[in-house]
Amino acid sequence: MYKGSCLCGSIQFSLDGSITDIIHCHCSLCRKASGSAYATNGFINVEDLNFTMPSEKL
Repeated sequence: MYKGSCLCGSIQFSLDGSITDIIHCHCSLCRKASGSAYATNGFINVEDLNFTMPSEKL
């Protein structure tokens, strides 16, 4: 199981499945979002994603 949240902690989630096809993307949007030369991304099954502390900010 993976657990995480947004930076301010208003939204928390858990992932009960696996992350597949992990890649390092170097496109301009990923570089801007990460503030580095690349961003690491992966794919999940949406059914495995649970919001443990949802917020109206979502």
